[in-house]
Amino acid sequence: MENEYAKQAQEFLNATGTQLDIVFDALRPHFAGDTRKDQRDVYRVTMTRGRRSYSFDFGQSFNCSGTALLKSRYKANDKYPHVVYTVGPLDKDYDRHPRVAPTAYDILAGLGLCYSEDFDDFIAEYGYAIASKKDYERALATFDACLDQSTQLQILFNDDELDLLAEIN
Repeated sequence: MENEYAKQAQEFLNATGTQLDIVFDALRPHFAGDTRKDQRDVYRVTMTRGRRSYSFDFGQSFNCSGTALLKSRYKANDKYPHVVYTVGPLDKDYDRHPRVAPTAYDILAGLGLCYSEDFDDFIAEYGYAIASKKDYERALATFDACLDQSTQLQILFNDDELDLLAEIN
């Protein structure tokens, strides 16, 4: 049976006549600041509506990426023990973790508008601490990506449809 989250996503796609294509690209670092050890499944996502389309990369969670993971046991606190997985070499004790593709909900729930058009407002709103040139460059790259995403979504959808998208949670 389809869960409520999947239903929300599918209703949005149906209501807006949007096609969503999700294609595996590679196992690689995805986010600014990721190192070679921070590999995750990256998918190329294309949203198409009529003659317009918007394509972007989606970095899957480590937990859903198909990779070899070392098991390490930690306690978050005394009450809630859990297992933490870290990417590791294949010659260690590891589990082969299955690849799980992102769902329409995973993709749509992560999309939104950037309401800050000024970089200083953006870093204040999202709590960025700029202590170095590298921090500045990462924050600026994130800000630019947010603005681009906002522009692309505003090309694809009208204000009412963007409100529907924002309700997917």
